[in-house]
Order: sequence, then C-alpha cells, then structure tokens
Amino acid sequence: VKDDEPSEEAQPQPPAGQSDSVVRFLDRPEQGCLLLAPKHEFDHFKKNAAILLHTMDMDGGATGVIVDKATAFNVDEMVPGFDDFSECVLYMGGDDGKQSVVVVHPHAELEGGRPLGMGLHIGGIAAAKRAVAEGTLEAGSFKFFFNHVKLTAVDMQNMLTPDGGWLALMLPEGEHAALTLKNSDGEVWRKLNASVKKERTRAGGVGDGGDAGDGGDGGDGDNE
Repeated sequence: VKDDEPSEEAQPQPPAGQSDSVVRFLDRPEQGCLLLAPKHEFDHFKKNAAILLHTMDMDGGATGVIVDKATAFNVDEMVPGFDDFSECVLYMGGDDGKQSVVVVHPHAELEGGRPLGMGLHIGGIAAAKRAVAEGTLEAGSFKFFFNHVKLTAVDMQNMLTPDGGWLALMLPEGEHAALTLKNSDGEVWRKLNASVKKERTRAGGVGDGGDAGDGGDGGDGDNE
C-alpha cells in the first residue's frame, strides 16, 4: 500500500471559534478545514462534496479528500493485506493520486501520523495496521480514501468567489472530527449545509467571511 501522506509538518490550527457558533466561515482555507460544494457544482467528483484539506501548498493550492463519497467496496476487498479492516468502507477521495490510499483518524499517538488540527490526523497506515491487528485500536476508527483532490491556486480562487459558491468551514472541534470521520454517503454535505443555514439564521443571515453562496433563503438549507 502506498501511504500518500505528505511529509510537510503540520501547522497548529486556531480554536473553532466562540462556543455558541454552529459553524465558522473562513476568509481563507486552512489545513483541516472543510470545503463545501455549492448546490450548482456539476463536476463529477466535486458535486455534493465536502473536501477535507490536509495539505496547503506555498503557492496557494491545496490537496484534500472528499470525505463522504463511499464506494461499493470495503477496504479489505481493494487493499491486499488489510483483512482486519473488513468493516471499513473505502471512500473515493478524488480523481488524482495515482491509485494511492490516504487514511484519516483521531489517533494522536499513531506512529507516522500527522496532525491536521480539529482533532484529526492523517497517515500512519503501517502503524494503523499493526495496532488493529494487536487489538489496541479499533478498525472502525480509521477512514480510508482512494486517491485525492488536487487544487491549484487558481482552482481555489475560482471556487471561493461568489460565482464559484464554495465555502471554507470549521465546525466546533469535536463535531468537526466526528462528522469528517463519519461513515456516510453524502450525509456530511447535507449536514454541513444545515449547519450553514443554522449559523446564518443565528447571525441574522450574515456570514462571518467566506459568504460565497446565498443559501440563506430557507428551503432545505443547501448552499446555493
């Protein structure tokens, strides 16, 4: 298995914001944040997507994984030697990555892992395999992604314009990690839209920066 965990050191992330905030809108995407696709996004991979950014490039680009596009396969069916992960769904992380595998988890102590902030960590596939085999960690606490999304600086700029409609978001820390690691197919995107609607209602319909979609007109709460 090729562990596609980048080697760059993590940068500490700021707190998720005030305790009464449902979701924090970011002026600029950060490592560990989630990019939320607008309702009008029609790219095959990015439609109805929530993308966890795990690496920020010096030139303004980023790499991440789509967190809730489940495949029809479990990890053990597609990754040789990972029989202990038979309960783990394999997720389609994106359309780039040369058939590599990325693992995201909450285990700060895992050898080879790198913190992303917000209670999330990436990498350490070999150590994860050992820990699950030894019974010290549960297989279900790991989330595996096949390939990733690579975004250039221009991609990021275009996505986060009013016309692009994407939002860069942070939830309160515990909820941010739990939702990202949740086993689901499309549920993360729907729940984030609901959080966006709730926060805009709480704030009187005005986003705290990064207010790229109109999405404050009621309805199903989708980011338009």
